[in-house]
Amino acid sequence: MRPMLRFALAGGAVGGLAKLVLRYVQETSPHGYLDAGLPWIFLGSLLDGVPIGFAIGAACGVLATVLLSSKADGAARALQSRLVTAGGALALGLTILSLLLPMLRPRADAPNLLLISVDTLRADRLGCYGSTSARTPNIDALALQGTLWETVIAAAPVTLPATCTLMTGIDPPGHGVQYNGYYVLDASQLTLAEFLADRGYETSAVIGNFALEHRFGIDQGFGSFDDEMTRHMRGEEAKRRATGVTEEGETWWRNHLRTQDSQRSADEVTDAAIAVLKQGGQRPFFLWAHYMDPHGPYRPPAKFRGAADPYDGEVSFVDHEIGRLLRELDSQPDGRRTLVVLVADHGESLGEHDYTGHVQQLWEETLRVPFIARLPGVTTGERVTTPLAGRDVAGEILALLGLEPPSGRFGRALGKPFLSFAQTYYARFAEEGSPRYALRDERWKLLHEAGRDDRLFDLQTDPREALDVGAEHPDRMNEMLERLYARIGEALDSPVGLDDETADMMRELGYLGDEER
Repeated sequence: MRPMLRFALAGGAVGGLAKLVLRYVQETSPHGYLDAGLPWIFLGSLLDGVPIGFAIGAACGVLATVLLSSKADGAARALQSRLVTAGGALALGLTILSLLLPMLRPRADAPNLLLISVDTLRADRLGCYGSTSARTPNIDALALQGTLWETVIAAAPVTLPATCTLMTGIDPPGHGVQYNGYYVLDASQLTLAEFLADRGYETSAVIGNFALEHRFGIDQGFGSFDDEMTRHMRGEEAKRRATGVTEEGETWWRNHLRTQDSQRSADEVTDAAIAVLKQGGQRPFFLWAHYMDPHGPYRPPAKFRGAADPYDGEVSFVDHEIGRLLRELDSQPDGRRTLVVLVADHGESLGEHDYTGHVQQLWEETLRVPFIARLPGVTTGERVTTPLAGRDVAGEILALLGLEPPSGRFGRALGKPFLSFAQTYYARFAEEGSPRYALRDERWKLLHEAGRDDRLFDLQTDPREALDVGAEHPDRMNEMLERLYARIGEALDSPVGLDDETADMMRELGYLGDEER
């Protein structure tokens, strides 16, 4: 019995330790670590629980003893002894590995991450980006304390596809989310939240726009995802906020967003985000707060109606709320070691090119967004002139956190010529037309839509995109078209049907042809 008992104990120890190690690796390793090795997946599934792992290992030990036992065969007994020794060595090795694996967890002093994304925020309506009429002291202070990228181009003038690009580092043709409501981010896509969660971060999100609800897959990797929308700007709440507004304005407040919980205001987002900050925790955190203001219709609270343009009033309102969130962050014990990042999903046209809104067109005003990062304990006021595409933002964030992404993921465009891609599927879903595309490098910008003449703009001499120079630069036009076709030719495109609730929300928010301003 002694050899059998020894084999059973050795096999059980190896099986149990193997399951412990596999579980630990699964919880702490970067996303995709186990996906690359099928034997690991098989073994992890087989040893489903430490007791089962121990039992399987013990059974294997008993079986080996039975198969190798022989009353007169000294060679078999020697083999048994060597196998037991090897099993013990393997168990010891697995034990050492389990002790080394905690190095995969983030250091106790690893920076937290607060990602603030603002819906429909134009860069040039902020003081730090040159606006002379802006009242954005909190965002401007953030830029003075940190780093500001002067030119960042969104992947879409539509919230869900643009945000999926920010979170995955992949343009819409690659991640497959082409428009709001009709698409869901596939679980195979690695998000920033998943990567940080795999590194041991506590991940939370507070969302102010229905277009980013969990039903669309953007919640991947978040341990807590607060997307509870409110019927704000209606009834008594609307009356309270409309103090000082004409009767017509108050009626508008009462009627807008009549029955749909499609968004919540900046103060509600800040309140919820502060509640998350106050919870604290033992591990570094990643908190994403998405503000809906200044998305149209532009009706800022009474306190912020002094601006000549109501859009600017809403920008001031969200700046005020961002300031409130940052003050709470800085008052927290670990707030000072938090990387703060501010970015917008897309911009907004305010009458340029005879258009007001964002979802239909790909002009610079709908695509150029702010991107500001404040490093813990570092005050620079640096301004980066090298342009970035929306897909580069996640990689920049990870670099600032000192983290190396998995191979081929969240690639930064260092050393490569700048090239941004953008698209909108508005015409396809709201007008039964064709998608619109834009391709832009540091100088040239191509606009393409099936059934229309392609247009080429020289942004170096014509930053307002007023003069189509495609006829004068046919070679450049053809080169840009070839690069564009290469991108859209491999697009993942699997729209889903809209349920009644989603369709109503989309109409309320202006994504199905009822764009209100």
